[in-house]
Amino acid sequence: MKKIIAALSFVMAVSFAQAQTDSSTSANSSGTKYDYYPDANVYYNSAARTYWYLDSTTNQWQSVSQLPSGYSIDQNTKKNSFYYNGNDVWSKNADHMKMYGKKGKGKKPGGEK
Repeated sequence: MKKIIAALSFVMAVSFAQAQTDSSTSANSSGTKYDYYPDANVYYNSAARTYWYLDSTTNQWQSVSQLPSGYSIDQNTKKNSFYYNGNDVWSKNADHMKMYGKKGKGKKPGGEK
C-alpha cells in the first residue's frame, strides 16, 4: 500500500512539474516567431513564409515571399529567433539592430559595396 501511495505521489509531482514547464514555455513563446538576420537586416516569419526587408528605393518595409536578388540568406546565415506580438515587427528594428548587431556601415545586403 505504501508503494502505491508513493508511486501516485511521484506521478502527481511529475505531472505538476510538467504543467509548470508548459505554462512558462507558452508565456515565453506568445506572439509570432520571427527569425532576424542582422547582417541582411531581414525578418522571416516561418508560419506565414514571408520576409520583411527595408526597400532602399522607397524607404518602406516590404513583406515578400521571396527576397530580392541582392539579399543572400541560407541555413548558415547568422540569425536570432524571438517572438513578437503584432504585425509590425520592423517597428522595433533599431532595438533589434542594437541587440543582435548588424554588419559594417557602407555595405549593401549580399556583401556588395
